[in-house]
Amino acid sequence: MLNFKTVILHNFGSYGHAETNLENKGICLVSGRNLYKKDNALSNGSGKSFLWSGICFALTGETISGLKSNLKNINAGEESTSYVTVEFTSEKDSYVITRHIAPKSDLKIIKNDVDISGKGIRESEKKLGEVLPDLTKDLIASTIIIGQGMPNKFSSFSPSGRKDLLEKLTKSDFMVEDIRQRVTTRMTELQRQVRDCEDSLLIHKTQNKSIENTLKVKEAELAKAVKPDFTAQLEDTRVALEKLKEKLTEVTTNIADRDKAYTELHSELLKILESSNAETSEEKEAYELRMKLVKNFPDNGLVPKAWLRIAEYHFMNRKFRDAISAYNKVTGFQNLTGKEAALAMYHLAESYYNIAEFETAAVKYFDYIVGADAGKYPSDLRAEAMDFM
Repeated sequence: MLNFKTVILHNFGSYGHAETNLENKGICLVSGRNLYKKDNALSNGSGKSFLWSGICFALTGETISGLKSNLKNINAGEESTSYVTVEFTSEKDSYVITRHIAPKSDLKIIKNDVDISGKGIRESEKKLGEVLPDLTKDLIASTIIIGQGMPNKFSSFSPSGRKDLLEKLTKSDFMVEDIRQRVTTRMTELQRQVRDCEDSLLIHKTQNKSIENTLKVKEAELAKAVKPDFTAQLEDTRVALEKLKEKLTEVTTNIADRDKAYTELHSELLKILESSNAETSEEKEAYELRMKLVKNFPDNGLVPKAWLRIAEYHFMNRKFRDAISAYNKVTGFQNLTGKEAALAMYHLAESYYNIAEFETAAVKYFDYIVGADAGKYPSDLRAEAMDFM
């Protein structure tokens, strides 16, 4: 994490010489006032952008708007020196970065009061890249500095874009990959155990069938053997029958135990499938896992919510017909309530609208509005629904 302390602009942009203290300032709002009497602008041209562009230029070699040259103050006169200095801390280390524009381009890096600059600007750029890896002007413009009208601000990113940016900033992408690997390994092991249980269950069912057949044969033999002259044979058959019944009971118990183990493993597998969607936050992988869930286990209690998530996935990827199809497969969709259901109902209407089925879209928007007025859904989107309808 970077904690800025001081910014010095010397003959940079619209600045002659300025020093700004940012230490322990937290989030800073910069406003400007244009004092040039011939300019009717109130704040434009007052130097707001160049203050933050100076930080970006010192750290990356270019301003937020992408300028790399012609940055020296044109009113500097005979003063030939132009530079930007940024002092900050990162982790436990302190840095002073000075990037010279004139009299010649140069880059100085001071770390903990020791000059670690390279022999030339290229070598210094390489060392700065080692100190601040992955730091670009776009990353600075998206997270550290948010300017008026800037196109790359964090809030304008897509959900996956914000996720990637936060993972890069926190360096947690390797943790996500580790979680994915562990979930995959666990799923593979559970699937293997399920297959073993299924094989064992099949074996025991076959044995059970064989014993039942043998039991029927013995019972038939016993029925024929019930005669006064065959008492010993009848007793032997009875004993054999008791043994077969005992074995049948044992096999039946084993089948019940295997059935229970199979059910538990089956449930755990479904939980892993569902939880893996939340832990990885990978949209495509989550979509594929949910499709496997609804295809392979259509009677599971997680299926309605899975179809709802699948529909939202298609909607966010502008596959509106697929989204409509998925919404219509959600069991009890009309009975859903709450913010998630409201957004889904609104997206269903918007999907019909985007494929030019306007009458159907109007009906769905009307259903949402009626539900919102009845307190079934939050009314955040009611005004937009009225406009569309």
